[in-house]
Amino acid sequence: MKKFLFRYFHQFYFKIKTKNLKLGQNTMIYRNCKLSPYVSLGSNTILSYTNVGSYSYFGSNCRVHYVSIGKFCSIGSDVKIGLSNHPTQTFVSTSPYFYLPVLNGHQTFVDKTFYNPNKQIIIGNDVFIGANVLINDGVTIGDGAVIAAGAVVVKDVAPYGIVGGVPAKEIKKRFTKEQIDRLLLLKWWDKDIDWIKKNAIKFHNINDLLK
Repeated sequence: MKKFLFRYFHQFYFKIKTKNLKLGQNTMIYRNCKLSPYVSLGSNTILSYTNVGSYSYFGSNCRVHYVSIGKFCSIGSDVKIGLSNHPTQTFVSTSPYFYLPVLNGHQTFVDKTFYNPNKQIIIGNDVFIGANVLINDGVTIGDGAVIAAGAVVVKDVAPYGIVGGVPAKEIKKRFTKEQIDRLLLLKWWDKDIDWIKKNAIKFHNINDLLK
């Protein structure tokens, strides 16, 4: 009963705080999160230490930690972003018992942090991430990029690149270099909403938008 009431008031707080926020069933927003207007989170999704830009949405069963996410991002279901790392060099053991002072409520063998398992992830604007994608710590994904379903992203993704596979590799660019440069200069996601509404039909063809 206490757990249910906590979730209810937790969601109520963020809905009051954020304009037009949509939260699915059992979705939880934990420590140090900031959600912009018109964000949608699917059911059973968990966020912590994460900022989300306006008009971005998540599918269900996502786990998102230590991430800065831009505007107009489309994130599919079962996406995991910000999986903790473990030291693989110098440290003899990869167990957190040797580099974190507390682990899951248990006292470890050290009294301070010797290794930070979480590195900030940056996801740009208008990024599309397919279902069942894993994104490693410390990665930067550029504006307009597409991550194919099932990909495991372990390194940076260039703006408007399409990547896929395990580990993810670039398949192709969405547009020509000239078009990409002009889109990055335009930064349409930062235009006021009236401009976007007025020009919405032009988003169906890049040549129309860039004229």
